[in-house]
Amino acid sequence: MIRLENVSKQFAGGSNAVLGLTLDIPDGQTCVLIGPSGCGKTTTLRMINRLIDPDSGRILVDGVDTRGVDPPALRLKMGYVIQQIGLFPHFTVGDNVGTVPRLWKWDKERIDKRIDELLELVGLEPGEYRNRYPHQLSGGQRQRVGFARALAADPPILLMDEPFGAVDRITRERLQQEFISIQRRMRKTVVFVTHDIEEAVMVGDRICLLKMQAQIAQYDTPEQILTHPASEYVIEFLGRGRLAWLESLRRTGLEGGDHVAAGI
Repeated sequence: MIRLENVSKQFAGGSNAVLGLTLDIPDGQTCVLIGPSGCGKTTTLRMINRLIDPDSGRILVDGVDTRGVDPPALRLKMGYVIQQIGLFPHFTVGDNVGTVPRLWKWDKERIDKRIDELLELVGLEPGEYRNRYPHQLSGGQRQRVGFARALAADPPILLMDEPFGAVDRITRERLQQEFISIQRRMRKTVVFVTHDIEEAVMVGDRICLLKMQAQIAQYDTPEQILTHPASEYVIEFLGRGRLAWLESLRRTGLEGGDHVAAGI
């Protein structure tokens, strides 16, 4: 569904955040971008929905070059979840979730029904939460609302930039499990940025481990990266947790992205 062809992006001062990146992201899978700080993960994500335009190369979505698509129209077809959530503080939870359907000019009954469906999907009882305001929610609840909002118009693509990084570990683990469960049912094409290799192994069908300038060190299933790291760089990045995560995957009797499909 998504293909990046020889994509580069340079910022002021002459530094290349992304240099000649070519990457295919399969339909219906979660592709995790991971690597050291400043390696170009978020820049790559933002080029997909044209929050940033590449200097060279091209990005195709369903075979269509995104340079020929109006950026706001492109973004309406992609859910976008960020670490700081970005809820509208003066909107209720329901109004926040219904933002994109209103832009698509859905009728009120359809929007209200979709809001209730999504709040239930992310574990927030509509009768209790839809009329609350963001300041009345915990960090984990706000993150759930942000995720629901990204799903509101049923976009085929989700872009997620460290979506669970701003909450405590227990809440983060619950949100990760909820994401895995929802993705198992909905099978969106997801590009997921994280700095946490444990999270990448947990949620990813495929992991794209990057070096600086978004140079690909290894792009493979979690199982393959854990069992056959491509270089010393990959081994060092994985760290001492590699064998424990591998043993966890093997105990399930699963390989690669199947751990996501099984909701582990």
